[in-house]
Amino acid sequence: MSEEDDRRQLEKVAQGDRQAIGTLYQRHHKRVFHFVRRFVSDVDAAEDLTNDVFIEIWHKASSYEGRSKVSSWLLGVARYKALSEMRKRKPVHSKSDEILETIEDDADDPEMLTQKRDKGAAIKRCIETLSRDHRVILELIYYHEKSIEEVSEILDIPKNTVKTRTFHARKQLSAEMAARGLDRGWP
Repeated sequence: MSEEDDRRQLEKVAQGDRQAIGTLYQRHHKRVFHFVRRFVSDVDAAEDLTNDVFIEIWHKASSYEGRSKVSSWLLGVARYKALSEMRKRKPVHSKSDEILETIEDDADDPEMLTQKRDKGAAIKRCIETLSRDHRVILELIYYHEKSIEEVSEILDIPKNTVKTRTFHARKQLSAEMAARGLDRGWP
């Protein structure tokens, strides 16, 4: 599905098409889930929030103005939902994504796979030491492959703030990795 397909589906959702919301859900629910998972450590809460995001999309599809990608708009809605949920709860630290640790690369032998898994887990632990703002920035840029402009829209902050936070997050992450004896290459 292309961005244009997403826009058409969102237009259909605005007209009350239940199949269109299902299509958007199938295409984007994993991305939204992993994004809100950074805000809440409980998998069940992240699943509930993901469903709440798509319910909100169902009700507010007509408010989409087309100034950003549909995926960016969805993550923006997810961010506001997650922040609202966090205000209701005590702050908690998010855990590493266990699902990502179970994905195997068929091209690697078991030893290489173990080294990659261990290093990936170590890097995730380093990322967990960063502030929430820095973790979210890195996730959007590196895991969701969003541009500076898209991150700016999703987080509702100026582009220069995104650039500054990215710089500081990468600097802190590098320092944390160096302190733990991790290099930047694989494995």
